[in-house]
Amino acid sequence: MLDPWNVTADPGPAAMEIAAILYPDLPALTAEIVDEIRERIPDYAVPLDGVFSDHLRQGIEEGLRQFLAQFAAGSPIENHNAEFYRDLGRSEFRESRSLDALQAAYRIAARVTWRRFAQIGHRAGVAPGQMYLLADSVFAFTEEMAALSVSAFTELSAQAAGAFEHTRQRLLHLLLTEPAQAIRTRLADLSLKARWPLPDTVACVAISEDYDTRRMISPVLDPDILADLERPDPCLLIPADPSPGRYQNLRRAFKGVEFALGPTVPLEETAHSLDLARQVLALKSQGVLTGEEHIRCEDHLATLHLLRDDTCTGILLRRALIPLSGLSPNQRDRLCETLLAWISLGSSVIDVAALLQVHPQTVRYRMRRLEEFFPGRLNDPDWRFEMQLALRTRQLTQRRPRQRPRDAAGRRKRATTARSTR
Repeated sequence: MLDPWNVTADPGPAAMEIAAILYPDLPALTAEIVDEIRERIPDYAVPLDGVFSDHLRQGIEEGLRQFLAQFAAGSPIENHNAEFYRDLGRSEFRESRSLDALQAAYRIAARVTWRRFAQIGHRAGVAPGQMYLLADSVFAFTEEMAALSVSAFTELSAQAAGAFEHTRQRLLHLLLTEPAQAIRTRLADLSLKARWPLPDTVACVAISEDYDTRRMISPVLDPDILADLERPDPCLLIPADPSPGRYQNLRRAFKGVEFALGPTVPLEETAHSLDLARQVLALKSQGVLTGEEHIRCEDHLATLHLLRDDTCTGILLRRALIPLSGLSPNQRDRLCETLLAWISLGSSVIDVAALLQVHPQTVRYRMRRLEEFFPGRLNDPDWRFEMQLALRTRQLTQRRPRQRPRDAAGRRKRATTARSTR
């Protein structure tokens, strides 16, 4: 004989009797569950008509029928029924409802179901032990259904997220490689799929190769930033002109990792912004640019312009400084320093002396020597402009440490090894 207080016993015939008592109330119970779900969960608060209404009612009533069948038989969800709950989870994802809403709906369904079942059982005089067993079965069945639906929802969500991220990375790649005149027409469809409206202007961020070896988790970035941090030269693409707040967010996200924010350019010139940002990182690694680990290219455009073409830079320097070639390095450095200050400060001996921290008479002596080396040129505007460019370039290039070829190769090797290890 079945012990009515043993809730772990096989329900047997008693369970079949309870299922028979409950079965007629399933349509009314379905309506009650639907009403409470719609009242308590905003995602389901839609007019009850059309495909959504039919799908919701059918899903709930089918679940109740399966529960009673399982309760009466004392068996787990069968494979074909399990697929039903997985489909329910997939359907919720495709309808763009949240996982929280789906789980909340299951909790409400379990609570309302047990409330009505308890009322019916009490009226029918069902033994307390059988009611405890029924309650345990209701909540266990609901957890099992929810787990199947959530698993399918999560799986589909992960697949969609991966495909979406791939689309955004592909958009970033094409923006950096497509011919300027073809960008807007060829990328319109891709930008729609990536949910990234093509802006008029953009700015790129070049991230140091140190990111590969120093990062622990991916940084939190604004959703409108396109990113590819897996490529050998990780980079970001920011729509429009980055605000000061956006720049500070980037600095927090990449604390401990060097990056350069490229200039804001028209969309068609995206690749130029990244190219300049990479050049700034290179100049910083060479010691030409010093200071913070995060740099704005727009603060160093003159330096970039002067050092952009090494061949042209070398020719400019040699031609401009030929008259000083016979001097010792120290003599040449002092005269170049004085001449650059003299041109930059409007030919003021007093200002030059203050800047160089020397006596004005020293400045006058050096300027007389420079007049001997460049007779009749010191007041020529064209010559002064070209010489200022040459001297400023010389000043920048002198900051570069001499780098052996194997040093650069070693850095590339270390970066490659770090990426492969990771």
